[in-house]
Amino acid sequence: MTTADNTGRAGVHGVGLLVHQELQWKFREQHESDAGIDAIIEVANAGKATGKLIALQIKAGQSWFREPAKDEHGWVFRTEKRLLDYWLGHDLPVVVVLYDEPSRVAYWQHVNMAHVTITGASFRMTVPATQKLDRTAADKLSDLAAFPLAAAMLQELTELRETLGKDHPETLTTANSFALAFQEAGEYQIAVDVGTDTLTRSQHVSGVDHPDTLVMAHNLAMALYLSGDHEAARRLADDTLARRRRILGRDDYRTLRTAGVLVTALSALGDYEAARSLCQDTLTRRRDTWGPDHAETVELADKYVTILARLGDRSAVLDAMRQELMAARRKLGSDHPHTLLTAHNLIFKLDELGEYEAARKLAEDTLARRRRVLGQNDFRTLRTAQMLVSVLSELGDYAAAALLGQDTLTRRRASLGQDHPETVNLERQVATILAFAGDDRAASDIERLAQLKGVLGADDPKTLAAAHAVAFELHQSGEHEAALEIGEDTLARSRRVFGADHPDTLVTAHNLVFVLNSLGDHEAALHLAEDTLARRRRALGPDDFRTLRTAEALVSTLVWLGDHGAARSLGRDTLARRRATLGEDHQETISMAEFISIIPTD
Repeated sequence: MTTADNTGRAGVHGVGLLVHQELQWKFREQHESDAGIDAIIEVANAGKATGKLIALQIKAGQSWFREPAKDEHGWVFRTEKRLLDYWLGHDLPVVVVLYDEPSRVAYWQHVNMAHVTITGASFRMTVPATQKLDRTAADKLSDLAAFPLAAAMLQELTELRETLGKDHPETLTTANSFALAFQEAGEYQIAVDVGTDTLTRSQHVSGVDHPDTLVMAHNLAMALYLSGDHEAARRLADDTLARRRRILGRDDYRTLRTAGVLVTALSALGDYEAARSLCQDTLTRRRDTWGPDHAETVELADKYVTILARLGDRSAVLDAMRQELMAARRKLGSDHPHTLLTAHNLIFKLDELGEYEAARKLAEDTLARRRRVLGQNDFRTLRTAQMLVSVLSELGDYAAAALLGQDTLTRRRASLGQDHPETVNLERQVATILAFAGDDRAASDIERLAQLKGVLGADDPKTLAAAHAVAFELHQSGEHEAALEIGEDTLARSRRVFGADHPDTLVTAHNLVFVLNSLGDHEAALHLAEDTLARRRRALGPDDFRTLRTAEALVSTLVWLGDHGAARSLGRDTLARRRATLGEDHQETISMAEFISIIPTD
């Protein structure tokens, strides 16, 4: 085997690992059977295949990264036009993947005429550095994926209807199976159309209470919900649940699944009180019949916590999660992986709601157990370690947070790599903690920033993470002009590399608002705060704690500009949302209330 063959095999293997680990989709290597296509990937939903496919052409080796794109951050991909013709005529969408073996990172681009420039007998297109083959690519690739079985399935159904008749049991069974397949592939409207016709015919042929009819009704209710027709989904799920309870009993697994669909529909309609009552009953029955670690029990428990949060019942949220943890400890033991996952999730919620001391105690216990059960370097252990780092920093114990953070960062770099999103995120967090602590070690980040720019380039994600931390440190130490210079440059680069709505970009923008206000440039701060708030509301929701922090920054800016009426209006809205999500006694709620009280009245 040649060196090129070895490199190519390494590329296929490396991309396969990324598809499995990052996207958690199916990867099928094509070997020599399909020239120009190295692999087929299939979109999976919670581990279940959907039938939606994408064809991959994989290129590995540094030669593919030698020609940087002129107009955007990325690399020029060139090859023969005959391959372009083949790929454009393929039954599946084709994606070119460039794999960088040293960093174990891959970048992708969809092959279509919008991205292509033809140059004689060859063509070129840019593979953007922003399009990494990791979990952030899941939505775009899923939208791109094709469902090639659709035409064949509809043709088979048409032939069955013509030969056996539209009401024949085999026709109806096949139609129901196909409707479910369309639903799992994301073709919701087709699933609704086929499912509605099939249910109507089954009700006429077999009766409304027949088990097969109720299966079809259950599936259609879910398809209606997924298609956005939540009211129709509620009505059908309500009727189907009543029938299944009467025929199968309240604890039958099919009854409990229909109850779960109705909970989902009620939540989508905003009827959280009804959703809460039904979800609580269904969750109790699922725990008793299926066990606390069953995947559907866990999913419903998470949904129950979300419903309680929507109702603003902070204490009930924590009670529900604590009860789930106690039930898991009682039935599975304190060291069972599911119990430890439940504990980890409770730590996150305690931290989010400001219960830092309780979060610290549980995080320390969970981390010790995960280290013992899973090992020091397991990704789950490292996630709990990072949660404890966050809690310690919230409690002001920066020395302990920095020590654990640096150890966790070293382990994550060794296990996941320098460029993994979780590594980059933790790197930024540790740098910020060091800046807060006023530790001399933080000064090395300034030197490291210059080194990173020289080695990796100013637009590399690690460089941008370091630049953000340095700008934050400078602002905290009162060096606002220097903070502004680095902050504005970092924001411009982040927008170009990640996009204007990326979470990291929005954090940089949020912090820059404070720098601008410190320098007295309140007009610039106003424009940036308004833009950042709009983007966070759209990306995170109006009640997310990060959105509310940007809203508070905008309130402060409006006060500086003397627009007290607008400041009070936004401040009251922000306060109401904090009360609903964090509670009356949370420090950020109290701080907001005190701030509103001192805004001058015109």
